[in-house]
Parts: sequence; structure tokens; C-alpha cells
Amino acid sequence: MKQSERLEKDYFQDMKTEIANLITFTKGITTYEAFKGDQKTVYACLRSIEVIGEAAKCISPETKLKYPGVEWRKIAGARDVIVHNYAGVDLRVIWETIQTSIPLLKTQVDSILKEL
Repeated sequence: MKQSERLEKDYFQDMKTEIANLITFTKGITTYEAFKGDQKTVYACLRSIEVIGEAAKCISPETKLKYPGVEWRKIAGARDVIVHNYAGVDLRVIWETIQTSIPLLKTQVDSILKEL
């Protein structure tokens, strides 16, 4: 399916899937040190955050205005940092994002999907 043929709901579903992946990937990991030491988990989480950011970039400005509580720029910005500055990615920020921002984003995306 071409990107132009996808609906916004598809992008929100992508976000939901990757949020679930982040939760699964980090289940049982309780510290930053454990996260940082698990290269497969780090790579998987970076990829999920990249996909979430890419999906967020595909949401229309009108929809973004309808949901101002979602931190659209930060979501897209996280993707950009990962894609364009991989060596400079601060894994502590990634860990903290997964622990604090992802649960809120999950709630927001679930709510938006119910409305679409």
C-alpha cells in the first residue's frame, strides 16, 4: 500500500502497535543500566520510536490541532534524532521517554482511535 493510500487511522494504528512493542520489549527491565546493557532491546526500542515518529509526521495539521495535548513535535523530533544522529542518541533520554512519555501517549492514541 502506498503511503498516499493510507488513512490517518492507519498511522495511529502503527503508533499503537509500536507502543505495544515498546512495552513488550522492556517488560522485566527495571533499570536504565539493564536497558542500556541489552543491545537487542535498545535497537528494538529505537526502531519502535522511529516508527512512532514517522507515523506522527503523517498526521494532518488539522488532526494535530484537534489533539493539542499530544506532543507532536517531540514525537517527530525523537525520530529525527534517532535517524540522523544515531551515534549521539542519549539512551538515558530514550529510557526515560519509554518510562514516562509512552504510557501517556498510549492513553492518547487509544482515545484518538476510538474517535476515528
